[in-house]
Amino acid sequence: MAGGSGRGPVVRILMVLAAVLALALYGIAGAVQDPRLIRYRIELTGLTRPIRMIQVSDSHASSIDMPAVRLQRVVAMVNRLHPDMVVLSGDYISGDADYWSQAEVRAALRPFFALHAPLGIFAILGNHDDPGKTAVALAGSPVTLLQSGTAEAGPLHLIGADDITRGTPS
Repeated sequence: MAGGSGRGPVVRILMVLAAVLALALYGIAGAVQDPRLIRYRIELTGLTRPIRMIQVSDSHASSIDMPAVRLQRVVAMVNRLHPDMVVLSGDYISGDADYWSQAEVRAALRPFFALHAPLGIFAILGNHDDPGKTAVALAGSPVTLLQSGTAEAGPLHLIGADDITRGTPS
């Protein structure tokens, strides 16, 4: 055998590590980009005028890819679009909700309190959200949490369903 034969596995390991690092950097770069706006027009019989609704999902607050300052930029983008209604569809925190304190959940949701929409701001829970902590965090804010509940929003009737994996608070 040649004297350099031990270098082959080292080179392969370095190549794998470089590929993993490149994929991780690509993922982080994608995760920190501002959200894309996708427009849909849905015709509803009986509406006297179009309603501009913006839906925001999966904010997954974290110190790495969704710090409060980034979520504040997203909220500012939403407000510049002058929606009639905003719907927040869960997964407000990253990771396991059991490891988040009540104060951390409130801080993660606080940027949403700056949303403006004349017909209201409504929220439902996702599988990353603790029902009790989220309800307490949103109490007294402009965001209405629909936990297996309903709300009137102008001509629309909204229905919120809990995530079946988390259930309702006891």
